[in-house]
Amino acid sequence: MLREIFLAQDRGLSKYHLSDVSALKEEGNALFKARRFAESAEKYAKAESQTPQDPVFSSNLSAALYELGDYAGCVHAICRAAKKVQALQDDDQEKNLVLLQKLSSRLPKAFIHGILIESIDASSLGLEDDGEKDVLERLRSVGAGTSSSNPDSDTSRLWEQFQRVRDERSAISEVDVVNARHRLADLPIFKKAVSPSKEYYSIGQDEVISLVDDWGALPEEQDPIDLASLSSSQRKNLSFLFAGVGDARHVFGTIIGLKKAHEKLRPAQQKDINVHLTLLDIHPTALARDLCIMMLLDDLIHNAKTPLEEEILAALFYTYAGVVMPDKCAQRLQKTIQKAHDALTRSEPPTQLPSWIHIIPSSIPGLLASLKYWQTIVSSQSRTTRRMVQAHRPISKKATNSFLTGGHPGLDAGFAARMQNNFDSERQAIMNNINQLPEDMLIELIAKAAPTPCPGRDKPRERAKWIEAGKEMSVDMLTDMNEKAGNDGVPPSMDEVSREMENTWKPNYSLFDAWFERPPRDGYPNLATLDAFQLLQQIHGFNKRKGLFDARSSVDEDCPSFSVVSIFFKAVAEAIKILNGKIMFEFLQGDMCHTLAKMRVGDDRPFNFPRKFTRMWLSNVPDYTHGPMNMALYILPNLDDRHLYSAAASNCLLNTGIWASPADFCHTYTLLSVADVPRFLGYRVKHMEPVFGLILLTPPSQPFPLPLSQLASRVELIHWLSRVLVYTLAPPQSRMEAFRVMYPNNLVPFLNILLHLQTVGFPSHWLSEFLHDVLHDRLMSTATPYSGTMPTPIIEAKRVVQRRKLFLDPWKVDWENMLSIAHEALPFPIHVAHDSTSDEICITSQDEIGHYQATVGPSGWCFPTQMMRLNTDQCAVLIFIGPKAQYGADWLAKNMAEVLEGWATRKGDVYVLTVVDEMNMGSSKISWRMRRSRADKMKKEKWTMVPIRFDAREAAANPIPSSKWKEIWSTSQSPIPDLNLELD
Repeated sequence: MLREIFLAQDRGLSKYHLSDVSALKEEGNALFKARRFAESAEKYAKAESQTPQDPVFSSNLSAALYELGDYAGCVHAICRAAKKVQALQDDDQEKNLVLLQKLSSRLPKAFIHGILIESIDASSLGLEDDGEKDVLERLRSVGAGTSSSNPDSDTSRLWEQFQRVRDERSAISEVDVVNARHRLADLPIFKKAVSPSKEYYSIGQDEVISLVDDWGALPEEQDPIDLASLSSSQRKNLSFLFAGVGDARHVFGTIIGLKKAHEKLRPAQQKDINVHLTLLDIHPTALARDLCIMMLLDDLIHNAKTPLEEEILAALFYTYAGVVMPDKCAQRLQKTIQKAHDALTRSEPPTQLPSWIHIIPSSIPGLLASLKYWQTIVSSQSRTTRRMVQAHRPISKKATNSFLTGGHPGLDAGFAARMQNNFDSERQAIMNNINQLPEDMLIELIAKAAPTPCPGRDKPRERAKWIEAGKEMSVDMLTDMNEKAGNDGVPPSMDEVSREMENTWKPNYSLFDAWFERPPRDGYPNLATLDAFQLLQQIHGFNKRKGLFDARSSVDEDCPSFSVVSIFFKAVAEAIKILNGKIMFEFLQGDMCHTLAKMRVGDDRPFNFPRKFTRMWLSNVPDYTHGPMNMALYILPNLDDRHLYSAAASNCLLNTGIWASPADFCHTYTLLSVADVPRFLGYRVKHMEPVFGLILLTPPSQPFPLPLSQLASRVELIHWLSRVLVYTLAPPQSRMEAFRVMYPNNLVPFLNILLHLQTVGFPSHWLSEFLHDVLHDRLMSTATPYSGTMPTPIIEAKRVVQRRKLFLDPWKVDWENMLSIAHEALPFPIHVAHDSTSDEICITSQDEIGHYQATVGPSGWCFPTQMMRLNTDQCAVLIFIGPKAQYGADWLAKNMAEVLEGWATRKGDVYVLTVVDEMNMGSSKISWRMRRSRADKMKKEKWTMVPIRFDAREAAANPIPSSKWKEIWSTSQSPIPDLNLELD
């Protein structure tokens, strides 16, 4: 509508005939004060069209457009207003000068923000004619006049800032921007773990699904992709990403789902199909195992209906679902490991792999290391079948039930009650079966558990009492048969079978990882939580759901487990064969958030590989990566938002039992209600159910940027940003136990939040002014830290304190590093010093940012950290303590909220570095970045550095004096990988 108004105005016409222009002005002013800027702009534009000579309406319109973030529109409205002022012949020159001064103040701000978000060209400034260029000089001179009468005026500073931004932006090339984006994407986004190694989970826990037709939390909420309804282009660009791919069960399920959907298409539509599946995992051993399974599948494809088919299926069965395997299967697995190793070492890219497999070059070293490790334990024969079976001692069901219902302090009471109801239902079902037994069979069953024999029929009362009590004992026995029954009923010949297996069978080498050799582990995988039959039941359920059982493929009662898995993998092999030439499996090792961020700015993947995906399954990786917050920041931007079926989903497995409600889950990670996620982060929430459900987010119904009317108000946004900042710097307490919340974000994601919000549609100047207050330690807020234990209840969203200034000086080194590394890529102005000798935040060159390293001595790690079980949690930061600081590291670790309030330390006495490059108790190395002149000053003043951890609220190591810090390289000397940098 505004465009129509402007076009009509430019033609000297009036499309709108309103008699009372003053009423339009009053309505516009009221709407502006109510922050309904789009509506106020419409009123001002109508008034402007009715009175083309009056500059006030053009000026008011420019103010409304500025608040909307329409900086180019604001500039043109300012130019129209200034022209009209110049054309006025009235005598009220003072009034006109006041109006020109307002315009002179607004114009450089509009230019600054428009240039940085690239809606205004830095060279031409988007000025359309000589008249607008004359206005620029006129308003600049008005600003200069203001400056001469008041040298400290804001207007003069704004014009200076505009010129500096214009000059800097003109000097920055597209390559500079791309490089800065890559440097930002390369920064660590999480606090550090004291022990950075990751535990290897070889076999998953969740139900097998197909991303094509099993999408949704419940059967009635399924959202299958109708391939026939897609355009030809969409069918040619189907892409699925599996993060935390693990045992690839969902990859295999999706392949079968694709084949089923492919069969329903017309021949012409089938020709369109082209599918890309990306297998992403942080652990290379998981990918190495998946690669071996894929290569066994390739063998199966080439040996279908031959004598070798059964042998290959057996190898697949034991590799995928077994803990130990027959020697012949082990030999085939060993050959497959060798074949994969040879393929990855003899050529780059590997050409000996099946044509439908592609391994990204940067991922090859990790996979090779895992394959070599398996070869080492095979050749050394250091792993035995006996020990492997001993390692597989599943936790009893009774113990699990007791843990989940026994009042564990971390569990939500509602979840515990729900679990108790489930367990009671299971017991009642067993009791119902027992009650249906004939009396003689019932007595025989009870006798196995009862301490006394059954009383005779001559004692009916005692007999009835014995039977009734025995039923409960029998339920206990049957509930945990493996633990209670022992070898009861097992024929002696089975002992011979067990001995034969121990002597001739081999461990499943694909379940091993070097991580299991780290003390206090014994080199064997932890299989205590592995239910031997759960995976088989899950595959059986999938087979049944997908109609894979028929006359030719049915469960063989003599070997049901083998037949269930064989039917599954034969269906996978058949699907790959049918889709040959139309399907690609990409193996990619890396952290989920980092990897997807790098995809958007350039990586070593082929140009024709997707950067945006049709659907993304994240497993429970978000449990470890800050939940829905980082899904919105790092994952959802990689969705193909042009696609009707586009979505990303995850489940919650790490801490399912602690969530009282979806609201508490969402708020803990995002500090938002479920309903507010679209208003702040821009994405729609389809499901937010952490307890046995899905977290499923989709793109908005229209592309970014969204209309400001759909987004949070400025007051709401600034308060939320302040809360997120407070919770990042002084995070809530995390339980140091199995049911805990991972809250790993450092300050880099906070900077990325600001970038994301600008993309969503929030005006750049809102974000810029907030960041300016943060950088200059002027942030006033009512937001307050939460000192309790996570989860953070939704009620905390309403808790505020009296407005006061937060003390942000201790975190300025972090900001200085981030801004120096990435300022060319930022879409808002950063008005800080460029003097590298200043104690204040300054933007400096890459050469001035040094990489420093310190070594923690053999006894340097604090005893609690050395003995701690949860050293892989990302919760550690560095504290730099000056000689005049009032408190030590342990006190600061416990009282970071008081530091944030300004009660604990003075300016320049303490710095906290949340963005740390390395912290490794194994190598005893800690490394970080810092402006060289600042580090030199610290060394002269004899500062110390201490790593602290937020989970235990204590120092992780003894203080390391600055004399022990060594510079290892500058940022400009950092190794840069060979990247496919794409310019937009």
